[in-house]
This record gives sequence, C-alpha cells and structure tokens, in this order.
Amino acid sequence: MIAWCSGQLAKPSRARAVERDPLVRNADPVLSLSPIARALDVVGDRWSLLIIQSALNGVCRFSGFQTTLGIAKNILAERLRHLVECGVLSKTPVLPGSRYSDYALTEKGRNLRLAVAILHQWGEHLPDQSSRSVGHTVPSADIFRVEGSCNAAERMVESFVGNG
Repeated sequence: MIAWCSGQLAKPSRARAVERDPLVRNADPVLSLSPIARALDVVGDRWSLLIIQSALNGVCRFSGFQTTLGIAKNILAERLRHLVECGVLSKTPVLPGSRYSDYALTEKGRNLRLAVAILHQWGEHLPDQSSRSVGHTVPSADIFRVEGSCNAAERMVESFVGNG
C-alpha cells in the first residue's frame, strides 16, 4: 500500500490495519499511476473536502470545523492530522505552549479551490438524498461559482495547472 502524502510504503506488520484505513487505499499499482487515484488517496475520504471547503470559507479552529460540519471529534482529529501530514493544511499553535491551534490551507490546499468549486457546483444539481444536511457548509459564495460551459471549465483547469 502506498501512502501518497508520505511516499512511504506501509510496513508489512501494519498491512492489515492499513487495509482498513480509509485514508490509505491504492494497493493496485495500475491505480497508483492515476493522478486521480493519487489525489483521492489524499482528499477522497468522506470529510476531507468538506474540511477544505470550510477552510476556504475561513474556518481555522478545531471547534469551528466541528461546529460547522457536525463531525465527531475523533474523526475530525484524524482527518485534520492526515491533511496536515499530506501538506494540505498547516497547524500552528495559537500561542506558544497553547493546546489550541489554527489550521490554514497551504499552497497545496489552496490549489484545491477550483476542484472544490467545481464539485460544489456539480453537487448543486444533485437531489438531496439524506434526511439531514451536513452542517451549515453549503454556502452559495462566489468562490464556489465557476461560470461557463464544460469547455470553459476545461480551459480554467488547463490554465490553473499550467497546460494552457
């Protein structure tokens, strides 16, 4: 198994635990060649993109993420730790020696803005299948609006990644 954020192979003694870990997925070497599979290894679990979306909206504290998303503390701690290890978020103590920390998007995390915006826009057209909503994280803010057709979005992505 490959943990894409660290680039290290999982130890054989931990192989069984790693297989159950939803944050480390791609054992298939063919899938590991796919940029999408590598990206999903970092942000493809149930909560990571919602955490990133909240960070894009200015949330920076553990309690803020928990309140906004309605996520269990243990799961939030695990996801934040993973995103910090993968370089998507940085963690800085509020004051030296403080137990409270601020989380901020790194450049790698800010580069997910367009992907989050496109997923947000795509999700606006899907019917709500749940009986409850996920927190209050579904703003219709301009940062999540990508105007134009699919071709316009493709041009945006190409210019964003430097291919256009």
